[in-house]
Amino acid sequence: MIIKLFFFFITVTTVSYAQMEPCFAVLKSGDTLSVYGKITRNALKYKTSSESKSKKIFFPEIDYIKIRYSKVNTKKYKFFQRVGFDNYIAVEEIVSGSKVKLYIEGYYFSSTGAGGIAVNQQVVKYYIKKVSDERLTYLGDYPALGIDLKLNVLKYFNDCDKLIEKINNKEFRIREGVGKIATYYNEQCKLE
Repeated sequence: MIIKLFFFFITVTTVSYAQMEPCFAVLKSGDTLSVYGKITRNALKYKTSSESKSKKIFFPEIDYIKIRYSKVNTKKYKFFQRVGFDNYIAVEEIVSGSKVKLYIEGYYFSSTGAGGIAVNQQVVKYYIKKVSDERLTYLGDYPALGIDLKLNVLKYFNDCDKLIEKINNKEFRIREGVGKIATYYNEQCKLE
């Protein structure tokens, strides 16, 4: 009987936190939350305990969130509007510098080809902003699904001739990551 109760308790606890992970949120008001939660389309959905009802805090109210997916995988998300859009998105910062910050948003793309062969691939959306900017600029997806990422990178960094030359000479390749390009821009480019 004790074993049955133990398994029942474990099952109830697991189901009540389904898909929610331990997270720490810092709100723009200065308050902090240590809860179980997940990022939805426009908010952090969270519970303070397994018995509590879920609540939401919308992205404009949040400074950042750290979510622990496993012992070795914790991600920090920030929330911004994009140039030309009013809604906020959750992005992960991968480069932070004195001139630009680079962010990513990852998702999975699935398609079925000839003969029913399924292809699954992770796609990374790159966003960037100068430190003085309020909104993110969309650079493109990698692997490219439409807008040419390389052309957008060349356009965005056109104020640094040395960097443009290195990209055109293939010293920096888009497939090796836009992070190296953003880091070089922060460290080597002198802006006038």
